[in-house]
Amino acid sequence: LIRRLEDMQHDLLHGDFAQGLTLTALPGEVDVQNWVADRLRLKQGRSFSVEREPHAADEKEPDIRVRAKATDANVAIEIKVAGSWTLKQLEEALEVQLCGRYLRARDGRYGIILLVYQEARKKGWKDKSTGVFLSFAEVVAQLSALSTLIAGAHHNSPQPEVCVIDVSMYRKKTDA
Repeated sequence: LIRRLEDMQHDLLHGDFAQGLTLTALPGEVDVQNWVADRLRLKQGRSFSVEREPHAADEKEPDIRVRAKATDANVAIEIKVAGSWTLKQLEEALEVQLCGRYLRARDGRYGIILLVYQEARKKGWKDKSTGVFLSFAEVVAQLSALSTLIAGAHHNSPQPEVCVIDVSMYRKKTDA
C-alpha cells in the first residue's frame, strides 16, 4: 500500500496525465479524501479492496480502509490536508485518531496517516515546545519519529506509518 501511494505521488508529478494541479484545486479535505479513495480503487486490481469511511469501534471511522483480498489483512488510512492543520493537531491525528481509535483491534494494528500537501506555507508549522517554525519535511520527520515511538512501545502496539502526497509546487506559498 505504501508503494501504491508512492506510485501515486510519482504519477501526480511525472505521469503522462499528471494530475498534481487537479489535486491542488480540490477545495476541502473530504474532496481530497474522495480523490485518494478513487485513485486507490483504480489501482486495486486483484490485490486489495477500498472502503470509504467504514465503521469501526465506537462508531468512529477511518477515511479509507484497504483490505487485502488474499488474506484478512486491512489497513486504516487517515487523510489530512497538511496545510489546514497545526503541528499539534497532526500529532493528535496520529496518536489519538489513527492509533487510539482505528488501530485498536488485534487484527487491525496497521495504519497510515497520509499527509496531502497542496499549498506550501511560507512560515511552516510552529512547534509550540520550541517556538521554531518547521518546514513540511521537518513536520513529516517529527511525525515519523512519533510513529516509530508508538510502534515500538509494546509488542502489541499500533503500527502507524506516515506517508506523503506533495503537490505544493503547483501553487504559490500562503502566509499560514
